[in-house]
Amino acid sequence: MGTMLQNRHLTAEDFGGHSLEGCNEYLVKTRPDVITDIHRAYYTAGADIVETNSFGGAAIVLAEYQVENEAYDLNFRARSTRARCRG
Repeated sequence: MGTMLQNRHLTAEDFGGHSLEGCNEYLVKTRPDVITDIHRAYYTAGADIVETNSFGGAAIVLAEYQVENEAYDLNFRARSTRARCRG
């Protein structure tokens, strides 16, 4: 997931502002289209499963960006984003 995100050359605005730049987990909120597109690319390539975009989804990690109170929502969205593209 991380490498695919880096290849997208996302801007601070994609993340939701400079204070969130680099918080890949926040992209499920600000750019779910990018996350869904990456998941679809894995399925198209033949993957049977894909990861959620939640590697750093723990509150203690999200605290670096002052969004630790959004941990549940971000992880829920990560699961939902992945599930939508499997059809």
